[in-house]
Parts: sequence; C-alpha cells; structure tokens
Amino acid sequence: MKLTLADIVSLVVKHVNALGLGGASIALKEDTDGFVVGVTAKDASIASGVLEGLRMDDLSLNISRLKLGADNSELLANALFTVNRLIVRLNADLINSFLTSKHFLDELARNAPVEVRGLRLIFAGKKVTIKGEVRKIISFPFAIDLHFQPTPDNALKIVFENFWAADAVPLPAMVRRLIMSFAEQKLGSIESLKGVVNITDDYVVINPWPKVPLSVNAKFTRFGVESHYFVLELGADPDYADKSKPAKVEKDAAPVKAASAPSSSLPSGPSILPLPSAW
Repeated sequence: MKLTLADIVSLVVKHVNALGLGGASIALKEDTDGFVVGVTAKDASIASGVLEGLRMDDLSLNISRLKLGADNSELLANALFTVNRLIVRLNADLINSFLTSKHFLDELARNAPVEVRGLRLIFAGKKVTIKGEVRKIISFPFAIDLHFQPTPDNALKIVFENFWAADAVPLPAMVRRLIMSFAEQKLGSIESLKGVVNITDDYVVINPWPKVPLSVNAKFTRFGVESHYFVLELGADPDYADKSKPAKVEKDAAPVKAASAPSSSLPSGPSILPLPSAW
C-alpha cells in the first residue's frame, strides 16, 4: 500500500499511542528531502508494554526523509530518526520488581550454577550495589558495587568496582573471574546479544546500535544514577555521518595534489587506528 500524508501521520500517532505516552505532541513540516515529523513530550511516562513505568523528563525526536507514495517498509528504510534530546529515568522499585518476577527467577534457576536468592539493587546517591545470597550446601550473602558511564564510542559501560562476601570481606580475584566468566559464557550463548554485550573481568559494555535496523542519529551523553533512578540521556551527534546518502562532490573543484608523506624512522607495520571521538 502506498502511503499518503495522512497515513504517515497516523502511523506516528499509532506508535506514540501504543506506548501510552501521555502529553506528547506531533508536528509536521516539509523540507527538501520530504516530510519531517517531530515528536515532543515533557514530564511523561510510558504506560504500556515492556517499558511501562519508564519516565521521560524530556523528548524531542525528528523523523525526516519521509516520502509520499512509499510503502511502510520503504518509508522506514529511507527515514532518518534524529534524537535531539531524550532524558529517561527508570525507578529502582521497577527494576527490583523485575528481579523478583517469576519469569526472571525461573530463568535464573535454569541457568545459574548455584541457587541465587533475594537479588535486589540498593541505591545510595550515585552508587548502586546489587545484593543477594548464594546457596550451595551453605548460604552466604554477597554484594557488588557498580558504576555506570557512557563510553567514547557511543556505548554504555557498567563497571564492577567491588565484590563483597557478607558485605564486608572482598571476594578473591579468582572467584571474581569465575563469576564474570560464567556471565560471559551464558550471555555469549544468546544469539540476540552477540555484538551487543561484551563482558570482561571488570566491566560490561552494551552497544545496542548494531541491532537497530533504522538510521538513527543519537548519542549517549549521560548514564548513571541519581537518587533512586537510573538516568539515561541522549542527544544528536554533531559528527553523525549518514551512510545512506552519498557524499557530495564539487564538480568544479580543482584537483589537489597530495603532499608526499615525510620520511619516518619508525619501523614499518600495521598502524593503530584512534578510537572514535566521543558522542
């Protein structure tokens, strides 16, 4: 079915309503690449779906390059989603309710090598500690201090700062490595997480972008804890390169002769590429 202007607006409204995002407003304008739909909301929360309870302090999203006459799949393939600003908050109580849900506990029982009880997150200022109890012949409580931050290459990093037994005794490095190795093995076997989650002995890096099937200009600028909330903030990347559009070439530009490279006393070999710049 070829989409009309009314169909495009209805499609956006349908998805906004599906989230139960109250107080959102939608605007439409035309530019040289087609139509642009803007979605904005302040002090809103998602009222349905798997993200129910997620709080949005501020949302400003543009969907551009929307062409009339395209079908639904063509529309999404050509569209560019630009997150101008997005601040979301996830309440600690919401996370802990998930950790105590039957679905999570059943998955934990099937996969954990030992019985794990009472998992919960404790929020204190900008610090988060995950606590629980491990049982195998005997029971003992454990705690792990966590730290959160965005990475320079636009991913999310969870650092495991301290591992404690009985809230006071540091776990030996060997036990820590065993725990992280088990987590890596289990998460690595999940096909949907391959290329998304990377685990080491000290941290986990989450990079969701390889699994996003759309053109999205968005950059993580904040990832951490404030009071009893996880806070995640995104904005548009000023260095975003739209791979779906060819680079413009100036036809009348005079050719420029490349300067010869200066000689170097360094030994030849593979070069080391710099890390991508921060979002």
